[in-house]
Amino acid sequence: MNAVIDTRVSPQMRARLLANRRGKLHSDQWREVVTEPLITALVLMVPAIILLRSFLVTLFVGGLWMLGAGALLVGGILLFFRARRYRRIRVHFGVFRAPDKLPSTWGFWKPVVLTTPNGTFLPFKHSLASDKRFKANQEYLVYYLKSADAKTFTLLSFAPTDHLDTSIWQPLTKGQ
Repeated sequence: MNAVIDTRVSPQMRARLLANRRGKLHSDQWREVVTEPLITALVLMVPAIILLRSFLVTLFVGGLWMLGAGALLVGGILLFFRARRYRRIRVHFGVFRAPDKLPSTWGFWKPVVLTTPNGTFLPFKHSLASDKRFKANQEYLVYYLKSADAKTFTLLSFAPTDHLDTSIWQPLTKGQ
């Protein structure tokens, strides 16, 4: 007998759903959220290095290399505390509905807006999901993060409620 394979959920999303159901971030999600400030710092450092390249040689030769080492140490400490914070962050769960009219794929900067069962809209401005392909007017199991002020939401993983493996992706702990 041939088994029906449902391909609407990618293997990466399946792994993230299984990690998120335990109330934890997947290792890829955790790494991405912890190193997010590094991208901005590195992008800002490129023009500074280009402009100051002759001055940087004198810094290393003149003994001011300790200033750079100190900056790296402070950056490492900040990343350590950020990693610790996101190790303990609470993962939330909900069943939401995609809107009737979905934004086009060209509008990747626009937030994904899902609707709660009572009709309120939740805009997911950030996403750590491996893909963001929703079907119009479809219900989804969604794992997400809430900011401290509960105004910003980060999408972690999602799956349609009519999927064959829906029961496997339900949260293990109550109150998520």
